[in-house]
Amino acid sequence: MLSPWEPGPNLCEVLVDRRLVPGENGEDAGEELREFIGNQVAFEMEVLLEDWPMETPLDAQVVRRVRAAAESATGRGNVVGVQYGTDASKLHRAGIESVVCGPGDIAQAHTANEWVEVAQVEAAVRLYEGILTG
Repeated sequence: MLSPWEPGPNLCEVLVDRRLVPGENGEDAGEELREFIGNQVAFEMEVLLEDWPMETPLDAQVVRRVRAAAESATGRGNVVGVQYGTDASKLHRAGIESVVCGPGDIAQAHTANEWVEVAQVEAAVRLYEGILTG
């Protein structure tokens, strides 16, 4: 016999990874999920991690500086939005304009087989030097 706390026919656990985008907050996203589920089933919801969205204006000094350093170091200075968590969101929330940049491919980050090409690390060194010396 299953205990009431073991997953089985009487209990189902679902982990939802709901990313916030600029203009959203965790409360609204949670309410959206509650409305989606509605009265279909009895459920409890627990937030395990709330990572706030960030959007630094393209004309911000930090964006201009990093873009120029990236163009010099790599020949590319494109600015794109991404959908992953970062400590920079905490800085942004505190009013510190931030960007995220670095070597490697996010698809390989935080995996058992994580790696970065040496050439990318060398380009990152040039990028960081360019940011610091601006």
